[in-house]
Parts: sequence; structure tokens; C-alpha cells
Amino acid sequence: MIFVGVAFIIVGLVLLLGIIIAVVCSEYFITSHRIYVKYCLIARHVYEIENEWVTGVIIKQGFLGRLLNYSDLIISTPGQYAGSVIMRGMSDSMHVRTVVEDVLRRRREA
Repeated sequence: MIFVGVAFIIVGLVLLLGIIIAVVCSEYFITSHRIYVKYCLIARHVYEIENEWVTGVIIKQGFLGRLLNYSDLIISTPGQYAGSVIMRGMSDSMHVRTVVEDVLRRRREA
């Protein structure tokens, strides 16, 4: 019985460590011309989206995310390869969404 409890604790710690490493290794940049998303741990995935290609900004937040103020920010594009890019584990993603929408609005007005 004790071995089962220890196994659950070890599995939980390994999963938590994996999530922490994934969040720390991710980079997100929002500029007036493009959105840059980079994920890396072992492999590297880099997405650069020009602002005029962004069609929507979606927030995906579960119950625990609401309690701890984090969520995923999904940026939709009409592309065959990108389609949508997920910024995982964003804290205060409502503010980030507002910033993205403000940058997009300014870009369309210019």
C-alpha cells in the first residue's frame, strides 16, 4: 500500500517538473508587426505570425486555471500549416488578449 502512494507522488512530481520545464522554455513576443511563439525542450518549434493574418484570439481556462490565474491563449490564423498557435500557461491572459487585440486594432487603423 505504501508503494502505491510513493509511486503516485513520484509520478506527480515528474509531471509537475515536465510542466514547469515546458513553461520556462517557452518564449512569447508580441510586436507591432508579428507574434512570435517558440517552444523548446528537446526539439524546437517556432511560429511567427504576421498581425494581418490573425483572425481570432481565444482563451482556454479550466477551473484550476481560474483559481491560479493562468490559461492558454490561442491565436487563430487562416493557414494550412499554422492554423492556430497556443501560448500555454499564460498568467493574466485576459490582459495579454487585450494587448494583442489593441496591437491588431492599431495595425488595421494604420
